[in-house]
Amino acid sequence: MNASFPKTVAGTAQLPDVTALDGELVVWERDRPAFERLQQRLARSGAAAAQAAREWPAHFVAFDLVQRGGDLTVWPYARRRAALKALFGERGLTAPFPRRHRPGDEGVFPHGRGALTDFGGPEVLRVLDLPVPEAGPGQVRIRVRAAAVNPVDALVRRGIAHVTGIEPPYVPGMDAAGVVEAVGEGTDTDLRVGDRVMAVVGPDRQRLGLHQEHQMDLAGQPAP
Repeated sequence: MNASFPKTVAGTAQLPDVTALDGELVVWERDRPAFERLQQRLARSGAAAAQAAREWPAHFVAFDLVQRGGDLTVWPYARRRAALKALFGERGLTAPFPRRHRPGDEGVFPHGRGALTDFGGPEVLRVLDLPVPEAGPGQVRIRVRAAAVNPVDALVRRGIAHVTGIEPPYVPGMDAAGVVEAVGEGTDTDLRVGDRVMAVVGPDRQRLGLHQEHQMDLAGQPAP
């Protein structure tokens, strides 16, 4: 990381001590996240890394403040979001923390985020903003902290494995872990807000979609 993204590492000196952000390192190219450029930069060091940094500047897009002098994950998400925006305002953060990461979008995302894909290689993946859904009866909403790329995800995205009902554009993702952030009214479940859970869903149109920040699921599906 230090060798491939020295400016990104140096930029963290702008943050207060004992501060941790949840976000994503992004290289934007032709108005889309170019994940392949991140991989190319990771493979370089020294003079080659410096040249790559000039050609493909990276930005850290923050969407949650999880630590500032202590663990903030015990706070409600809305309070952490407000604290994150306040941090940007107080510190006047500059690169690699953008005020805007692309035209029309704020560096701090106002909604949840997800990946949208067509059929093809990793270059077809796009990041988009999604409204945070409300948990209805029989549902829980999970704040996704980590999501895996299941081999089936890659096969479906590349069009090798055909799954009935999946046509682009769609949100991929079969495996994720996170925290329960809402339980629908009247939902019969032992799960409570703040419980850490994992979710594994099946490869059909209704049960993909874990590659997003806020995931709705049936109350019986996530496992502690």
